[in-house]
Amino acid sequence: MSDPIKAQPGDFISIDQRILRVVFVNDRDGQPQYELENGQCIGNRDFSFEDVLLESELF
Repeated sequence: MSDPIKAQPGDFISIDQRILRVVFVNDRDGQPQYELENGQCIGNRDFSFEDVLLESELF
């Protein structure tokens, strides 16, 4: 069973008291990984749906 994709490229994730843009989503093998603008790669277990922000929510 694959995990749901929580964020799309262009969305923002609040993680470690920072807000970073998602630049790439890799959904290989049903385990999504998200590459952030700082080069960090995270998985679904590193954040929740509530941590995902749209650009319109930032301003």
